[in-house]
Amino acid sequence: MMNRIASFFIFCSGAVNSVLKRCPTDYNKYQGIGATILFTGIFSALSAGYALYTVVESYIIATVFAILWGMMIFNLDRYIVSGMRKKSNFLKEAFMAAPRVVLAVFIGIVIATPLELKLFDSEINAEIGMMQQETYKEQDDLLKKRYEADMKVVNDEITLLRNKLGKVDQERVARLSEALSEADGTGGSKIRAMGAIYKAKAKAADKAESDYQILFAEVNPKLNEQLTKLEAIETQRKTELEALNRAALTGFASRLKALHRLSEKEEAIRIAGFFITILFL
Repeated sequence: MMNRIASFFIFCSGAVNSVLKRCPTDYNKYQGIGATILFTGIFSALSAGYALYTVVESYIIATVFAILWGMMIFNLDRYIVSGMRKKSNFLKEAFMAAPRVVLAVFIGIVIATPLELKLFDSEINAEIGMMQQETYKEQDDLLKKRYEADMKVVNDEITLLRNKLGKVDQERVARLSEALSEADGTGGSKIRAMGAIYKAKAKAADKAESDYQILFAEVNPKLNEQLTKLEAIETQRKTELEALNRAALTGFASRLKALHRLSEKEEAIRIAGFFITILFL
């Protein structure tokens, strides 16, 4: 059993088992290389599966893709290691290693990033909540600005109608007050129920009341119409806002953005993420 596992690790390293047996001092070394390549493929499969699951939310699709991705990374990593050859000149070795090192860096980043997303899952969810609140506020402000002109026109018309009605109402109240004070002797001629003067003021109060009722009958329907229009605009704005709010930030890009924001704000997360990436590099 142990021999089979050792042979499999040798296969993973890209070395030829029959040849390697002639160099027993390197046997354990290549077993370690093969095990590292194997676990790199396993970790890449896990990270890719998690990354895809956050997008499609399907275990089957995520698992199939994770297996394919892990096999691809395993094969690519095996090729990188097996393609390295010892040269007598350091510059030649560096030139041959450079593209493989660059490729290895990209592999390390691709593997590490989804694992960081999973490790800091609770912190990322909290940050996404803050991002959603910011997004909702921005959307609300944009919608308010979009409807601002229409609402201003309606509000100006409502103010004009109310001022017009209010002015006549003040006149009505003033005339009625004069007539009542003349009737009880507290104002005007100071004589209680002064005939001619009271009648004149009562007539003026009746006319003011009549003018108010006529104007009210004319203005009130227009005022109600404008109020209904204002309510319809506000309802439409709220409906659009609720429709926008339903678009929750649950995608992979949103989680990456949240991780980036956390890394900028929290030094501990930034350092941990850096060492996780370095580990795979």
